[in-house]
Amino acid sequence: MQENREFIKKALILAFPVMIQQLLNNLLNMTDTVMIGRIGENAISGVAVANKVFFIYQLILFGLSNGFGIFISQFGGSQKQDKLTDIFNEGIRCCLVVALLALAVCGGFQDSILRLYLKNGEVFTLAKQYLSVLLISFVPFAVTNMYSVCFRSLELPRCTLTAGTVSFACNIIGNYVLIFGKLGLPALGVTGAAISTVASRFIELAVLWFLGRKHLHGIRPRLRVSLAPGFRAMILKRALPLMTNELIWSIGLNVVFISYSFAGESFIPAVTVVDSISNLVYVVFSGCSVAISAIIGKTLGSGDMERAKREVRAIMKLVMAIYLAGGAILIATSTFTPRLFSLSEQNLHMATRLLIIKALLAWTQGYSNTVYYVLRAGGDTKSVLIIDGMFTWFGPVLFSVIGARLLHLDISLTYLLVEGAGLLKVCLATHFLKKENWIRNLTLQEG
Repeated sequence: MQENREFIKKALILAFPVMIQQLLNNLLNMTDTVMIGRIGENAISGVAVANKVFFIYQLILFGLSNGFGIFISQFGGSQKQDKLTDIFNEGIRCCLVVALLALAVCGGFQDSILRLYLKNGEVFTLAKQYLSVLLISFVPFAVTNMYSVCFRSLELPRCTLTAGTVSFACNIIGNYVLIFGKLGLPALGVTGAAISTVASRFIELAVLWFLGRKHLHGIRPRLRVSLAPGFRAMILKRALPLMTNELIWSIGLNVVFISYSFAGESFIPAVTVVDSISNLVYVVFSGCSVAISAIIGKTLGSGDMERAKREVRAIMKLVMAIYLAGGAILIATSTFTPRLFSLSEQNLHMATRLLIIKALLAWTQGYSNTVYYVLRAGGDTKSVLIIDGMFTWFGPVLFSVIGARLLHLDISLTYLLVEGAGLLKVCLATHFLKKENWIRNLTLQEG
């Protein structure tokens, strides 16, 4: 019992800076939506669609970099820390390759991609304006992503919090000045919002680089990487399924979004607002997920498998309590939080309805995602691919298509079908957790 209390205390101490950082990120997104909403609902829809495209790229990087993070965490918990610099730099190289490929695709096929989401000509124009500028951030964001994963895997989340706070402040100020034309500058609208976002990402990278030189002892960016071919292949064997999973999952979520547009394109601002509000509660999970990956990975790397099992049981109880409380908060505030945004009366009512649906089923996402991070910490990436990426297509995507296109349900009933798929995911996640294929020490498999 005492050991569980100590573990939970350690997890919360590690998770808290990440919670604050994620809260700042989501507050930034929410503030962006509020500011852009002053331009009009079409601006909200245009920026939301452009961010859906960036979301796919972001999650591909997330999967790839966290594949390397598995090894950074486990080697950080072993006595073989000499490999950390090589793993880190190999991760940066791979992330940059993905960034260049994404730039080529999004830059060359921008119109075709946006047409998958939109029919409204004005919304299309606004989405293209925003995305055209946002493409500039692809390369710095790739390096930032690997730095952030490295800090978190080595239990240094305060560094990412510091960088995120500076980026948050710069973005808010930039939005205010550039969207509305303050300090003698012209009002640039959604283009100004995109410029502010790009600038803040360059600033965030600069801060992370500086903090890396100070706190990542012995880990330095360099061109030469000395990894044995067998060991490099083993890392990629773990990382590529995670990247594939995030690609499949993110594309699946975009198909769901397209189904929502089909069910009622005029309600897309309501869906965007619900995502912004609910994400404020989900930040607590984001912090706990980092604690799971870092602490469980370190314990597995040290070879103490029984302790890892006990830690997982403790973290599952903690996360479930947090998500049930978070759902209650969303329900209690569902009638007035959507009014913070510039929505029509029709979209206000719809946002409240969707927020209640989201709140009632929030715990299913919390449970399943916690299992995801447990499996990932032990390198069980095949199971991760099944319960996350593959399930998205046979669950939410399938249900959204059936609801919107076959049964012609309205957007609220389609939304209920999609969120309800989480109940099935809980059962699947429990099955893979109990199989215990995640209980392994990857540092013993070095090539």
